[in-house]
Parts: sequence; structure tokens; C-alpha cells
Amino acid sequence: MTRKRFIKLAMSYGIQRNEAENLALEVKTAGSYNRLYERNRLLFSMTAIGTAFGKTTKTVAIAMGKAYQKMFAKPVLTEIKNQRRTADNDNG
Repeated sequence: MTRKRFIKLAMSYGIQRNEAENLALEVKTAGSYNRLYERNRLLFSMTAIGTAFGKTTKTVAIAMGKAYQKMFAKPVLTEIKNQRRTADNDNG
């Protein structure tokens, strides 16, 4: 495996280019980019999982916020407006 291929594989798992470049410098201790890739496959997988989890968490948070608005905030605000209108009509 070439250095360029190793870096592209690392980046495909969500590793930033600079971090992939720094990992590639460890080829001297591993002996080859293939061995280095095998050594770091768990790191790559965990990074990919973390990235996916972060995106999922953000999506869920946005969806929950929208659901909250529809279920609670909007009806409560509508009820408050209706009560104010009723009060204004009674006073005026």
C-alpha cells in the first residue's frame, strides 16, 4: 500500500488529513503501510462510529426540538394569546 492510499483510507473513516499525515509518519515503526493500517483499523472504526453518532445525536436533538415546539410550546403560546384576547374583550 502506498502512503497516498493509506492517507485516503484513513480519511475515508473521518480522520482529518493532518492527523492521517501524522499517522503515516509511524510507518518506520510498523514496517509498512499495510501493517500500519491494520494497527490503526480500530482507531479508524471508532472515529467513524463517533462521527456517525455525533451526526445522529444532532439530528435527534433537532427533531426533538421541533416536536417540543409542536406539542408544547406552540399550543401553550396559542392558549396564552387566546386568554389575553378574551381578557381584552372582557375589559374593552
